[in-house]
Amino acid sequence: MKIALVFPKFERQINDNLQITTVKKYAITPLPLSLTYVAATLERAGHDVEIIDANALKYSKEQLVSILKNKNIGLIGFTTTTLAYHQENEWIKYVKDNLPDIPIIVGGKHAWYYPEEIMKNYFVDYAFNGEADFGIVELADALEKSNLAQLKNIKGLWYKSGNKVYSNGIADPIANLDDLPFPARHLLPLGKYGTFITKRQKYSTMMTTRGCPARCTFCDGHLEKFRFRSAKNAVEEIQLAYDMGVREIELYDDSFTAHKKRAIEIAKEIKERKLDLSWDIRTRVNMVDGEILKVLKSAGCQRINLGIESADPQILRNLKKDITLDQVEKAVLLSKKLGLEVFGYFILGSPGETIQTIRKTLAFSQKYPFDYVQFTRMTALPRTELYRQFMEERKYDYWLEYTQGKHLDKQIELVNTELTDQQVTQAVKDAYKGFYLRPKQVIKTLLNTRSVPELLRYVSAGTNFILRK
Repeated sequence: MKIALVFPKFERQINDNLQITTVKKYAITPLPLSLTYVAATLERAGHDVEIIDANALKYSKEQLVSILKNKNIGLIGFTTTTLAYHQENEWIKYVKDNLPDIPIIVGGKHAWYYPEEIMKNYFVDYAFNGEADFGIVELADALEKSNLAQLKNIKGLWYKSGNKVYSNGIADPIANLDDLPFPARHLLPLGKYGTFITKRQKYSTMMTTRGCPARCTFCDGHLEKFRFRSAKNAVEEIQLAYDMGVREIELYDDSFTAHKKRAIEIAKEIKERKLDLSWDIRTRVNMVDGEILKVLKSAGCQRINLGIESADPQILRNLKKDITLDQVEKAVLLSKKLGLEVFGYFILGSPGETIQTIRKTLAFSQKYPFDYVQFTRMTALPRTELYRQFMEERKYDYWLEYTQGKHLDKQIELVNTELTDQQVTQAVKDAYKGFYLRPKQVIKTLLNTRSVPELLRYVSAGTNFILRK
């Protein structure tokens, strides 16, 4: 069967909380990694798959439909995200209105959260609740053979029959991630992706784990069982990407160093293969030490991304971060001493936040030698502990109503803080200005910039973050 997987173009912000990123405004072109996994399992099963990245290729809805019309497509897949859900729906609806006979399936996190609401849309034929890597193959096989009786046996699938919607519950998490084929990067326009700090092309993202061992109240990563790929399997994918011309990889694991021995094995194997590769990791400040940082650096790791969130100990406890400021200091200073760039992530507007705690966090971000920082407004996302606190405090299900088409003109309210939304939004702007417009930071950026295009990306991203309304 011919299957098209579509990544829509982000044309504007919806439910904007400083987290949605677009090419035009923030010099970021995200790589649709989840679609490459689904494409890979479908290809392995013998299906003919195409990924159409309308965002990277700057296609309009009209161009997308024109392309799809001429390809004898049997199934179209979209992924959904919470913050851009309604924008994605505009694309899905447009495709269905113009190609009504082609079934459409949606997956992604928002389909996990509210599959029943999503299935109420006339333009959605199927939704997948849970990891869809293997389930979508079962669906494609059933559709290809016109064996609709098989649909009831596909775990995680939501489907329609007549005027009724049927649910097969939640798909089981994939027990052994090594069973997955490597992502189908060959279906992407590699060379089109990157962030404002990407230094080399071609650039790609990658994941060697799923889930997270931490229990932060604002994240749902721990709801998935924490699983990790073997070091050998991970490096084989890195080698394949390298052979395709990829020279910079951003590892999207929430806690890459959670399994220290495995992380060291991956780094040593990269070094052993003499790959001319730049890569970076995301992890927790309490999961790094001198030994692992030295090995990472020696293998080409250029940057470590650390989730810090706040410089106030009580707020860290409120968020169940299970870290201390001493651990933050040690992780940052040791990383810099060993020659790694450090990207610090902070959240403003957490439970217990005050003007004083925000000032403390902003001062902290400028005290230590971060190369980059990100400040975001706290958002209580579905299925998180923070969202449960929100519903107890506010007495309504914001995200359910949002999925139904309400609240598109306002962000979700903050939780357990006396600060107003305007105060926190302004604090985020002030934080960016305070960090990036310091003379020493401007000089540092100029000295570390390798090319004019790189400098223009910095300027574009910085200007839009700082001057945004």
